[in-house]
Amino acid sequence: MPLGRVAVAYALFAAGYLAYLTFLSAYLDSRHASAGLVAVVWTLLGLAVPAGLPLWGRMGLAGPLVVVALAALGAYLWPVPGVVVLSAAAYGAVFMAVPAAVTGIAKASAGPGRATVVVARLTVVFALGQAAGPWLAGLVADRTEPAAALLWTAGLCAVAAAAGATRAQAVTRTAG
Repeated sequence: MPLGRVAVAYALFAAGYLAYLTFLSAYLDSRHASAGLVAVVWTLLGLAVPAGLPLWGRMGLAGPLVVVALAALGAYLWPVPGVVVLSAAAYGAVFMAVPAAVTGIAKASAGPGRATVVVARLTVVFALGQAAGPWLAGLVADRTEPAAALLWTAGLCAVAAAAGATRAQAVTRTAG
């Protein structure tokens, strides 16, 4: 598959990003966060999504993956309210940039009339990652602590960024 690295990055992202969203409340609860902090975190995460829209086309594939990985890692390493709020805002601003970038790469890489097929195949890969990721992250979190889900997100998205960066460089070299 010519877009194999993109597919790997997309699957890893799908398996990782959803763990952050799935376990964020459990993580906050395990840190004895107040109801007010939980509300602020989720509100800012949600508001950051449309606010981050202007960034999406400028970040490529690896950029938002790095930001998501760092956001999750930051909240894990420094579980203080300010960092957790910043983590949620950064995460919210960029996580939807990954599907946008993958769609753009698929359309640019596919031959005429093939973009729909390529995007559909990448969507299946994404769905498989979304199905497996939170379940596997839950197994890890159940055997350790809810914060492990943040490390899960950070690790998978960092590896996805490496795969995505390699593909982005290849596309840039081909186009240039």
